Amino acid sequence: EDGCYDKIIDATNATSLLIKCTAPSGSKHGGCESSHIYCPEGNECHIECDETSSCDDLEINSYEINGLVNLTCIEKDSCSSTVVYAPNTDNLFINCIETDACYQLNVYGNNAKNMSVACEGDATYSSYSACYDINVYANFSDQIMLDCKGDYACYSIHVEAYHANELIIKAIGEESLYSGE
Repeated sequence: EDGCYDKIIDATNATSLLIKCTAPSGSKHGGCESSHIYCPEGNECHIECDETSSCDDLEINSYEINGLVNLTCIEKDSCSSTVVYAPNTDNLFINCIETDACYQLNVYGNNAKNMSVACEGDATYSSYSACYDINVYANFSDQIMLDCKGDYACYSIHVEAYHANELIIKAIGEESLYSGE
């Protein structure tokens, strides 16, 4: 059994969703690896990725107003190549709490009211930063917070926030925004 590997999880009619993407013992794949999650319409959607590869290539979809999407990646390579589609949502929170946690993550949050991307972890000679090579699209959003904590934490990050009302960037650590645009 490979858990939710490459599955569709449709919670559009649910009142809330909490998924802990943990792989079954002996699985070759991450708990939610390559899955497609459809968040509840106008409600809360929490996804926790706490193992290596647990949410690699995951796709999260939330197209509703008044919703909350919270993705937490707390292990090395837990959310590599993950894609989050959450335009128009009220609150979009992405937390990358480990070196390599969100390698090549793509976040599409245009028109979101409140968006926060937190990247914590130091790059080393053998690993990438917490948010290496991620793309954040927040055009026409109300408030965007980018929090980079650690050496090279947001290395090679791309943030697009045309016509956003407020963009706040906190960078703590050596070259925490190195090569970003």
